[in-house]
Amino acid sequence: MPWSALAGPLVYAIALLMLPGLVVALAAGRRGFAAVALAPALSVTTISVGGILGGFLGVPWGWWTPAALALLLAAAAWGAHRLLRGHNPRQDAGAGWRQEWPLWVGAAAGIVAWLRCLREIYVSPDTFSQLFDNIFHLSLVRYMAEAGTGSSFSVTAMDPGAASSFYPAAFHGYASLVFTVFPGSITVAMNAAIWTMLAVAWPLGCLYLAVTVTRSTGASLIGVGILSASFPGFPFLLLQWGILYPNILGLILLPVAIALSLEALGLGRSSRYDAQALVLGALVLPGLALSHPSTLLSLMAVVAAPILARAFREWKTLRDPQTPRRTSIVRLSLLLACLPVFAAVWLILRPGDAPWDPPLSRFEAVGQALLNAPFGPGPAWAVSALMLLGIVSAWRHGARWLVTSWIVVAVMWVVVSSGPANRWRELLTGGYYNDPYRVGALLAVVSLAVSALGLASCCTWLASQAARLPRGSASLWEAVVGVLVAAALTVATQPSTYMAQTLGRVADSHALSEGSWILTTDELALIHRIPQEVPPSAIIATNPWNGSSLVYAFTGIQTTTKHVFYTPTRDLDILQFSLDEATTNPIVCPAIRDMGVDYVLDFGDQEVTPQADHPFPGFDSLDTAPGFELVDREGSVALYRITACR
Repeated sequence: MPWSALAGPLVYAIALLMLPGLVVALAAGRRGFAAVALAPALSVTTISVGGILGGFLGVPWGWWTPAALALLLAAAAWGAHRLLRGHNPRQDAGAGWRQEWPLWVGAAAGIVAWLRCLREIYVSPDTFSQLFDNIFHLSLVRYMAEAGTGSSFSVTAMDPGAASSFYPAAFHGYASLVFTVFPGSITVAMNAAIWTMLAVAWPLGCLYLAVTVTRSTGASLIGVGILSASFPGFPFLLLQWGILYPNILGLILLPVAIALSLEALGLGRSSRYDAQALVLGALVLPGLALSHPSTLLSLMAVVAAPILARAFREWKTLRDPQTPRRTSIVRLSLLLACLPVFAAVWLILRPGDAPWDPPLSRFEAVGQALLNAPFGPGPAWAVSALMLLGIVSAWRHGARWLVTSWIVVAVMWVVVSSGPANRWRELLTGGYYNDPYRVGALLAVVSLAVSALGLASCCTWLASQAARLPRGSASLWEAVVGVLVAAALTVATQPSTYMAQTLGRVADSHALSEGSWILTTDELALIHRIPQEVPPSAIIATNPWNGSSLVYAFTGIQTTTKHVFYTPTRDLDILQFSLDEATTNPIVCPAIRDMGVDYVLDFGDQEVTPQADHPFPGFDSLDTAPGFELVDREGSVALYRITACR
């Protein structure tokens, strides 16, 4: 497939993830880079909340749903901006090009770096992850597009036997909107959404957080775009495990949520409380939660220290006669009230028990945290040096809350990856399924913020030394140093051994081959021919554990199961254990008729996870059992028409 096939879906995916949120950000008074950086997080809210509201109101799923909600949120944001502007003016709402050029150059550098990484992973526009969870993700995107729903409360309807429940479907809703307009290939549509998230939203969010943490728009921020593609912990770690698209989207939005929290607390470029940032944060939170609820836990873990830091500062003002005592008491009370709320949410957001065994020793876990090398792709020397410099700089210059936030998440990582499966680990990381991959990804997000501060400190010192030279102004030397340091950072990270190993691991998990996990080359070739061989109304019996259920995701033809966590029924159990006995076992044909099954796919015994063992004995002898007519074969995989029950 030519790369030009990705162009249309990619442009549309960018528009979906940028335009709705940009309208809201502009209405809220943000201008320039700030408005653009906030747009993806706000757009995800319009998509995810719009999907739920549309489901309740019976509105068919399409681009108009997030567009309509964006207009409503923009009106509310404009009203709040007008109301708060006189009480809380912003000095940075409309920074010009001369101030913001490092941010735009940094964003461009990040996009280019990410496009390079993605081309290393994706060999074609229709490349797809060969990991276990992708069966569910592909099928759900197809289902949401065909069912005309974007609601997180309608996901379980994909499995007719499942009880109605909630599933955070912001990513799937977004990808399904792309697939609705470009239905030619489910994988191309999903890749357009994934590429937009990684190459556009993520660098923008990292830069916005860096501006807030460093309190600067200096040329040092050019290198932050490169940093966004230089941490093996995120998002690469989650691209080779799961695959965890909902978590990836949530963590992509997290930097913006952290930055807005810091602005609201007066810990960003201004030392004043920022009610407008609080309003924008409230608009971002629904998208954050509907991407994945664990992202809310991540936000609380990171911002608890800044809240305490601001509370301590407020407590000190109680002794300042120039500050109204009542005002300080109210502010202090509100800040401290956040902590029990955080604790309650932390204890409530508990998924099912997942007692993963710790894969590392304590020494390995600490070392990997300091060297930004989760699960051993090799030490990330350059970014780790910047991170350690950032820790020193934050401690010396009044941002100890940033160091504390990093320590909190680092402790979570050490506990989940090397500690025993006890109550302490459950308390700290139970909201993450006690999964070290998820916590390791979070640690990378916080480490990036600390590294950005280290990068700024490094550039500031170099620029001050260069400014002593007889030629050139201080601003000129700052720009020169920023560009040169970004170039050096690119050389130190992108072609490095650890990045090569990281990209190689992710590429391997996306490789299609004769032995690849969820689909092999033979299986995919047969799936692509099925629409010409069976009627659109057909139902195909499948074994979800060998990947055959993906015929639904790739073609839209109905299957008996659509992912591995299907809900068993009596008829499904009969097919699972006795389908090839259709001519001799009297209970099989009634089950086939009840389910309306016409065909069966035989993809053999290779399962989608290497050590899995889920026998489907009813599919074992289809090639020799009477009552099954061969329709097509590719290598060892075959499609049969069921003739036993005529």
